[in-house]
Amino acid sequence: MTLKNKLLKKLSEGNSTVHSGQELATEFAVTRSAVWKAIEELRDQGYVIQSIPRKGYQYIQSSKSIDPEQISLLLGEHGSDLKITLYDEVTSTDDVAKVHAANHPNESKYVISRKQTKGRGRYGKTFHSTIKEGLYSSLLVPVNQTRPEHIPLFTIATATAMSEAIEEVTGKVIDIKWVNDLFYEGKKVSGILCEAISDIESGQITSVVIGLGLNLAGDFDEADEMTQGVAGTLYGSELPKELNLNVLLSTYVYRLLTYIKEIDKKEYLPYYSTHLLGINKPVTYSVKAEERHGIIRGINEEGHLIVELPSGEMEELFGQEIHLSSSQFAKGGN
Repeated sequence: MTLKNKLLKKLSEGNSTVHSGQELATEFAVTRSAVWKAIEELRDQGYVIQSIPRKGYQYIQSSKSIDPEQISLLLGEHGSDLKITLYDEVTSTDDVAKVHAANHPNESKYVISRKQTKGRGRYGKTFHSTIKEGLYSSLLVPVNQTRPEHIPLFTIATATAMSEAIEEVTGKVIDIKWVNDLFYEGKKVSGILCEAISDIESGQITSVVIGLGLNLAGDFDEADEMTQGVAGTLYGSELPKELNLNVLLSTYVYRLLTYIKEIDKKEYLPYYSTHLLGINKPVTYSVKAEERHGIIRGINEEGHLIVELPSGEMEELFGQEIHLSSSQFAKGGN
């Protein structure tokens, strides 16, 4: 842990406590000058740390800008082995995570970026990533004995974790379009893409990359017509100054890692089920490019979507061959 991280942890443990420069220098076996320099670096990152003459430093306020160090501290034990990296722009956070998986097997990593140039969703579709205030991240998680049929459960767990985090931190209630889209006030604000990484020789899944894009604020004037009809944001055109993105992201990752640890327990299913869009409403979907119609009745224990066909027969939908257009769920959509 760097000196800056040690100071951040020490100072943030009690906002009212004042620590002298000499006290901090002695505890961390550095010079007072090194302490001062690290404090200045924290201030440059947006942390409010007050200097009290002849007394020392007092932590006043966390940085609200994305800060890997603050996210790590907020994650506690969950963040101890998680490498967190922030980028201004990448092709895709999934791409960065996959490169890390190839170079560092069995390591977990959380990649965050403010922009993506080649974001993608399911079926290879482009994910609009040029919004003014967007948040894009990928969590790389090593897994053991995970089967291909478990991958949709990771998507469901992710949708639940982020929806719960948004509700807890912002008070906004999210709806979930099966299987991987989050909606707010009738518009899609988030998309999820989970990808398995397998060992070439054994064919066993060794890790899962969980990509998530979140539209925070801005407009879609430069997007295509279909995107403009479906996409929305959590906060309209401007991000509120009081929103601490570190709290939002750490809450999301903490919940997701908790769910993944015991993915088979499916403790995420009840929330997902109660926030599912389209219950008891007609839906059009395709199975291997064949168009079908039915009424959504919910999900089962495996997270499969249950649709009642015109014949009265119940059909379970799961797997990559299912396509369910988001436009029919959007406010004003078809």
